[in-house]
Amino acid sequence: MTNRMHSDFFMQGKELQALLSSQEKYPSPLRYPGGKAHRIEIVKKALDEANLQRNIYFIEPFAGGAGIGLKLMQTRKIHYLILNDIDYRIAAFFTAATKDANNLISAIEQIPVTVAEWRRQSKLINEPNCSILKTAIATLFLNRTSRGGILGAGCIGGLKQDGNYLIDARFNKKRIIEQITAIAYYGARIIVTNLDAIQIIKKYNNPVETGHSFFFIDPPYVTQGKALYKHFYNSRDHYKLSKFLEKVTIPFLLTYDNHPTIKELYRKFSTSILEATYSASVHKNDEELIISNQEFLTNQT
Repeated sequence: MTNRMHSDFFMQGKELQALLSSQEKYPSPLRYPGGKAHRIEIVKKALDEANLQRNIYFIEPFAGGAGIGLKLMQTRKIHYLILNDIDYRIAAFFTAATKDANNLISAIEQIPVTVAEWRRQSKLINEPNCSILKTAIATLFLNRTSRGGILGAGCIGGLKQDGNYLIDARFNKKRIIEQITAIAYYGARIIVTNLDAIQIIKKYNNPVETGHSFFFIDPPYVTQGKALYKHFYNSRDHYKLSKFLEKVTIPFLLTYDNHPTIKELYRKFSTSILEATYSASVHKNDEELIISNQEFLTNQT
């Protein structure tokens, strides 16, 4: 695989700024079920209410597609972005996008978007000792060519390619490369980790980080989590997270499905109910809970 610097990295001035601006609406190349990019205005409001000092650390313990954090970074609302995901495949992708974008982009340029390649990548992603770069390529490819962006789901259009959409329907190479180029531009200020969510929250919930840090916490939902994610939460996991967050002093915003269990676990916190946007993770007319240790959520719509 070539080590050449992709031409987009030589962009300067207005050309570079135009590319970065063009990715602000959809900054992540991952189609992540349950993504929260549509909640960006509420997150911005929470950041303003937290009255943080300069050089803000925005921490996503359940990064997923990282649409919120990337959008805040590209709009210069935050200075550092910590992306954590216990799923090694997601962590591998963002590690490659921030630290090895040249080779990742070269692979995207060359990869054939076919059912045969989908089969090959489906086997490769589960191979032990697979390199970070190869795992990143497989993760991106399968995310963009599988139904709903779900790793482990069937390919778009089916193996016979007789569906309404074909396997390359969501694989716009030019756009994906531009998105990765934008991520790589901020790569020096993006930290990627592959830890349990509570571990990363514990790491940044300390007096040194007070006034500089903010948690955006988007765990697997109660109702659909098992169907969508490799690392879903059971009842004990939801309980454990809620009890730990009772001790967190750093400002946080937490999203969940509007489930009686969650409402009971977080009854002590500021909470707002919002209509959920239709996606692979929710059904029409479902509702989401927005939970915080700040008071700004009162009457938030």
